[in-house]
Amino acid sequence: MDHFALIDLERPDRTVKTPAPTLDLFAGGSEPGPLVAARSDSELARAFLYSSELSENSIKSTKKDLGRFLLWCQHHGKMLYQLHIEDLIAYKTFLKDPQPEETWISTTKWPREDARWRPFSGPLSEPSMRQAFRVVKA
Repeated sequence: MDHFALIDLERPDRTVKTPAPTLDLFAGGSEPGPLVAARSDSELARAFLYSSELSENSIKSTKKDLGRFLLWCQHHGKMLYQLHIEDLIAYKTFLKDPQPEETWISTTKWPREDARWRPFSGPLSEPSMRQAFRVVKA
């Protein structure tokens, strides 16, 4: 992977738009329909971020952890609705040592749009790993 695709987790604008088709994550079940009108993982993540009562600091921290997780999912060719418990266990292991290093780690803080940008500056500490995984489980 030469460059990470941009995952947009910024606050959505408040303008009224024509409703878009939704991804029915519960198709075939007894559920009445999708809970969120999301067409992508990014839209689902934004709905989670901005529909809750998180403070600005919490949103910033959660956005970073959620963005990293979505990049990991993207790298593994999975959407959120396709994940299994084994994927979450693999992600938790990955957080201890993000490999391959050249794909995931940069000790220099590059702008997000720069091809040299990486989501991690190194393996996460135990408390940071617990926080990141709390976000994923939410």
